Amino acid sequence: MDIMDAIAWRSSCRSFAANQISDSELKTIIQAANAAPISMGKREDIELIVVQDRDFIDKMEASAAEFARNNMGVEMEHAAYGAPTVVIVAGRKHEGMLHTQAYLNTGCVMENMLLAATSLGLGSVYLFAMAAALSQDEHLCRELTISEDFFPVSIMAVGTPTDVPQKRELTEENFNITYLNR
Repeated sequence: MDIMDAIAWRSSCRSFAANQISDSELKTIIQAANAAPISMGKREDIELIVVQDRDFIDKMEASAAEFARNNMGVEMEHAAYGAPTVVIVAGRKHEGMLHTQAYLNTGCVMENMLLAATSLGLGSVYLFAMAAALSQDEHLCRELTISEDFFPVSIMAVGTPTDVPQKRELTEENFNITYLNR
């Protein structure tokens, strides 16, 4: 699948089969993460934590449900939508402008992983509530072995989709675009 096809087929999957992704599929996703552009080449400012243990995913979902209820006014029973694999992208804690880099860098890593998953025929979804919840849950971060000077920024769930994804028409009309030409 070429890159534009992967972009057209990528969508948020919210229903996964229980079967685990293969080691080769996970390796491809991790390789895509490692190929992401990182500001100033500071790859040491990113950590990936791959969670394939159902008990840990259940704990993460419980944390996300509590966070969503208390902070977003939303009931969320299964934040990972039954996915067998969750990948946490953590960024190094910094002060000021460098703190923003964690968000920008993990966004690049996340997009590469989402597109790699799509190219493999897997479903994936970006989990905002789970990332927000974990960033507030120091105990669970320690259990997940996230280094003390890092925080979870982006999280994706990935697995075999139970619904057939639909290819979307790519457009130039979703955003307001200004062209400055000479």
